[in-house]
Amino acid sequence: MVTNSASHTRLEQICTIESIAADEATPTSVRKVAEEELERIREGGAVDPSYQRVRAAIAAAEQAPDDEDEAEDLEELAARALAQAKADRARRIRENRLKREAAAEAARRSVHSFTLMWDDLAGWVNRYDPVKVGRELTERAVGLLPADPRRIGGLRRSRARGSREAAERCARGRVRRNLIMLRSPSYDPDLRRRRLIVLAIVTALLLISAVTYALLTRDEPHSAPPSTPPAITAPEVVSGPSGMPDDGTLPELPPVTDPEEFAEVVAHAIFDWDTSSLAPRAAYLQRIATVADPTGESSPGLISDVDAYLPPEKIWVDLREYETRQWIEVETVEVPSEWDTALDQAGSALAPGTTAYTITGVRHRDGVWDGEPVASQHDVAFTVFMTCAPTYEQCRLLRLSLLDEPLE
Repeated sequence: MVTNSASHTRLEQICTIESIAADEATPTSVRKVAEEELERIREGGAVDPSYQRVRAAIAAAEQAPDDEDEAEDLEELAARALAQAKADRARRIRENRLKREAAAEAARRSVHSFTLMWDDLAGWVNRYDPVKVGRELTERAVGLLPADPRRIGGLRRSRARGSREAAERCARGRVRRNLIMLRSPSYDPDLRRRRLIVLAIVTALLLISAVTYALLTRDEPHSAPPSTPPAITAPEVVSGPSGMPDDGTLPELPPVTDPEEFAEVVAHAIFDWDTSSLAPRAAYLQRIATVADPTGESSPGLISDVDAYLPPEKIWVDLREYETRQWIEVETVEVPSEWDTALDQAGSALAPGTTAYTITGVRHRDGVWDGEPVASQHDVAFTVFMTCAPTYEQCRLLRLSLLDEPLE
């Protein structure tokens, strides 16, 4: 039987009851109570209540006269003693609960606990409908939110107005998210210098390892592709990426002063690649790093952004077997309408010349499958954040939005 409590404690209580029932020096009424409780335990009754009743009978016997005719008084005293024991136990449980709650309220959790909680909140805006949340939150739930009257007021308004206000709040949240991404910490030249050194070392190691791997695997026999090819359409491709030098290097990006032209150069640098050439995946990351913000503050985030745009390293190696290449056909390059709102909110937090361009286009991809050429295309949209004149003579890349989640 599983009681979810210490089994040795229950065994000790049963042994105590048995010793009381067998002790001839114990009053007959108490021994009778002990025998009845032992029988109740044998039939599956709970141990602790029986133990408490026997203890209450003993306490009552100590207060009652020795006259056997006053058994009814003894039973009454036992009942009162049992009730008092239960009340004392309930009081101790209540006091212990209050102590635990007070200790938990005053306890400070670890940084690791905070990190786990924050990771669990990642992407929460994509898992909840803001209109539904705003409508169904009670006043008490709204009161538990951070004491920001704008946010609380926004939730209350959404409960009355509907989807239009919710969409506007989502847009403002998107703007705030990109502003937070662009804002830099306080200026620290030593910290920036260390970041640049670490970034250069990591990039060089990635480039060396990728080139070595490419040279070692280029002449190895490739494993046969799966017998069932994926469903890939083969539309008519009108153009392709510019030719890549077959020496493991990529052409340098040209210096550009015009923001719109720079945005298009960045788009091609990210989307135009060819796995059949010797240029490894790391070379494309390295090339983007050459046009990053020279302060190094946003470089780690930028490399992470570009890394998400490229296929993972293992997929890159698999795509090489099928001579896969990709390029972008740019359709529009425009300053998003939300950028003015972003500038108003940022104030002086952004360097002069900081701007954003949203690019829309068609991503083309082709290759060879079972000896037959195949191709696919997909509409894409993203936003490029940069800083140009007067801060820098040439435009420098800060960050990229998530793919297909641009500023509008």
